[in-house]
Amino acid sequence: MRISTAINASLDRVWEVISTAGNLENVHPFCSSNPVSAWPGVGAHDEVHYRSGWVYHRHFTHWTDRTGYELDIGAIGEETSHVSWRLDPLDDENTRLTIE
Repeated sequence: MRISTAINASLDRVWEVISTAGNLENVHPFCSSNPVSAWPGVGAHDEVHYRSGWVYHRHFTHWTDRTGYELDIGAIGEETSHVSWRLDPLDDENTRLTIE
């Protein structure tokens, strides 16, 4: 699955938001908390605590400042999914975010 959207903000501003430790608490509607064990970069690790009670662990496998990152996400003992977050500047004030 892939989703892409244009955001009315500069690449630097969008990167600041998506690369901040614990950022899912501010942007994910089903996330109750987003504790961080290691941050930022390759090897970063955090947890996504969902309002449903589920807890997923995220392990960051690739990280390129101002471009995006890739991560594996899943519950302990279960199969993980690989997710890519990518930023592309559209102009000075607009950025495309693609998650797949």
